[in-house]
Amino acid sequence: MYDFLVADINTSFTICLAFVLGLALFEILGSLIGLSLLNTLDDLLPIDIDVDMDADVNSGALSGVLGWLYLHQLPLLVWLILFLSSFGLAGLTVNYLSLSNGNWLFPSFVSHLAALVFAILSTRFLGRGIAKVFPKSQSSAVSKHGFKGLQARITIGTATIGSPAEAVCVDQHGQKHYLMVQPIDSDDSFPMGTTIVLLERHKKYWTASKLNELLNDH
Repeated sequence: MYDFLVADINTSFTICLAFVLGLALFEILGSLIGLSLLNTLDDLLPIDIDVDMDADVNSGALSGVLGWLYLHQLPLLVWLILFLSSFGLAGLTVNYLSLSNGNWLFPSFVSHLAALVFAILSTRFLGRGIAKVFPKSQSSAVSKHGFKGLQARITIGTATIGSPAEAVCVDQHGQKHYLMVQPIDSDDSFPMGTTIVLLERHKKYWTASKLNELLNDH
């Protein structure tokens, strides 16, 4: 079994599982001294992804994909353990079954691709259930409707009426929120880098105005 685990074709899978065991060990040791890796990772990456889970994944670009994988609802440590465990176990299982049944191995890219697909699906569907019993801490969470009046910055694309673009805002707790925005004025557009003010939330996007236009009005 040891030779199987350290075989070249299983190196990446074994490393993933060893990393998971390391994370668990650090969490256990940390809890003994009052330090939680679970909370530390979320503090280092204070990102909340504002995605309508019923929306098309493509509508939110990268943020939509991460939201589909439930990264926004699970503590980062739990998400990492779920993804890496699924990837490692799936890869080892594929290689073990191929050796047991035919004494041959799939090409490396096949086993890695199969493991990646399984990890993605596992993270998506198991993550949904785990999020219900082990949700991400909401101690500093802000209602999405509470974003009204916050400044944001366009990060990807150009926002126009009927074609929202991705923007990022930071709440009073320092958490980043990625969301889709479009101008409230049909003649306006927000190129990448534009600073805007969020005005009204709709199902899949926010309407907004440029910050300098609002300042000029006052």
